[in-house]
Amino acid sequence: MLTKHAIMDGYMELVVSKGTSEVSVTEICRKCNVSRKTFYYYFVDRYDLLEQIFVEEVETPLKESMETEQEPKDYLLNFYNHFLLNKSFYIIAIKENGQNSLFENIIERLEKVNMVRIEKYYPDIRQREYISYKFAASQAMLLKKWISEGMDESPEFMAEVFLASLSPELLKISQF
Repeated sequence: MLTKHAIMDGYMELVVSKGTSEVSVTEICRKCNVSRKTFYYYFVDRYDLLEQIFVEEVETPLKESMETEQEPKDYLLNFYNHFLLNKSFYIIAIKENGQNSLFENIIERLEKVNMVRIEKYYPDIRQREYISYKFAASQAMLLKKWISEGMDESPEFMAEVFLASLSPELLKISQF
C-alpha cells in the first residue's frame, strides 16, 4: 500500500505544481519513479486515481464518523476538514469539468453513501435513488462553491449552511 499512497501523493503534488489536474500517467510514473505496469496495478487510469484519493481522504472518514452516531454537524465538520488537509490540491482539482471529474466523483460517491444511509426510510428503490442523488448533488454544489472560492469560510460555517438547506424530512434522517 505504500506504493499506492506514494502514487496518490505524487499525483497531488503534480496537480499543485502544474496548476491542473490533467496530469498524464507518464508524468505520474516519472514523478513517483514507478513503471506504468505498477501504476495500472493500483489504478485503472488517472480518473480512478482521482476517485481513490477522494474515497480514502474524504469518503471513508465520512462513513466512519457517520457510523459513530455523531451529530450531523460533527460528521459534516469532519467532512469539510478533510478537504482542508489538501486544500491546494482540491482547489485545482475541482476546476476540471465533465465526466470523471472530481465534482462528478463527489456526486457519484456521496449518492452511494446516501443510498445506504436512507434505505430504511425509503424502501422504494427509485425514490431512494432520486433522493440520494438530490442530497449528493446539493452537497457537491455547495462543496464546489466553497472549494472554488478558496475555502475561506470555516468548516463550521459550511456545516451550518448545509444543514440549513435540508428539508425537514432529510434533516430528520440525517440525525437518525
